[in-house]
Amino acid sequence: MNKKSLFLSLAVVILCALWLFSGVFKDDSLGEKDLNVAQKEALHDQESKAFKVSVMESAAQNFAPDITITGQSKASRTVDIKSEISASVVDLAFEKGARVKKGDVLVRLDVDERQARLAEAEQLLRQKQIEYNAAVELEKKGFSPRVLSAQRRSELEGARASVKTAKLALENVAIVAPFDGVIDRQFVEVGDFLSVGQNIFTLVDMNPLEFTVFASEAVIDAIEMGDSAKVTLTTGQTLEGTVSYVAVTAEPASRTFPVEVQMPNPDLAYREGLTASITLKGRPIQAHQIPTSALVLNTEGDIGVRTVDAANMVVFTPVTIAQNMNETVWVSGLAESATIIVRGQDFVTNGDRVDPQMMPQEETQAQ
Repeated sequence: MNKKSLFLSLAVVILCALWLFSGVFKDDSLGEKDLNVAQKEALHDQESKAFKVSVMESAAQNFAPDITITGQSKASRTVDIKSEISASVVDLAFEKGARVKKGDVLVRLDVDERQARLAEAEQLLRQKQIEYNAAVELEKKGFSPRVLSAQRRSELEGARASVKTAKLALENVAIVAPFDGVIDRQFVEVGDFLSVGQNIFTLVDMNPLEFTVFASEAVIDAIEMGDSAKVTLTTGQTLEGTVSYVAVTAEPASRTFPVEVQMPNPDLAYREGLTASITLKGRPIQAHQIPTSALVLNTEGDIGVRTVDAANMVVFTPVTIAQNMNETVWVSGLAESATIIVRGQDFVTNGDRVDPQMMPQEETQAQ
């Protein structure tokens, strides 16, 4: 074989080898390209199969939840008007149900006996004054011992005390109202003879009206004197009041703390014994305001919401309801910001991949 044939054969072998290798590379490149296309198609299919849900972006806010406690109204002051002397009733200036002012004369008692006792006491005082003066003069002249003048002085002081007592008894025949109020109970009539300490009237002060409620230890630290309070009567009427007293010790039986709320009642339109809901503001917390419809239950019965994470996966988050506002609800337990599913949450579960669609704010508020 000559050199020319040898070179020709070698060239053919090299060309065949190049052709074979080019075919391998071409096939590998095509396979890789086909694999990328398949992956993209699979990913597209997976995304197209993701369940579409409507979501809202929520940020935590500073929120003071309401504290609502049921209580009853009562008069701010109640006093039993009693007789301080023994005497007959000669006049009742008012009867039960009447409104009175501070200083009004309510009852007049018989004065005849009181006047006679005062006159008798004053006569005795004059006599004791004369006896004392005489004893002092005799002592000065040496005709009487000092002990006699001391005795006469003691008798004189006793007579003065008797006059003072008689005058006070005469003043007490006119019994006056200690404050503005309403006569709620009447126990005597004209002509009745009263003994010392006997009840005549019960006087109540209805302005302001007072409501007493009992707060649990969980909320008592959030209530302070001077706090505003909303008073809602069973009729639905809402009034304004102010916290006037917060107990520092709990009731032994219930372990609750008495709290008193006063409400202006200038026209005395509201009575004692009314049932009302007293609403106070609690301590501020970090909470989210979300549609009530966004709340769901997990398989364990925990209440919460379904959120969407950065990978578009569904996550169930338990929450605590701070306050129900009917169409919306304030909840705590979420992160400072959260993507909350507000439509479609009942059709997905933990770990599902979803296609989140942002719901317009006006629709979120209408949920």
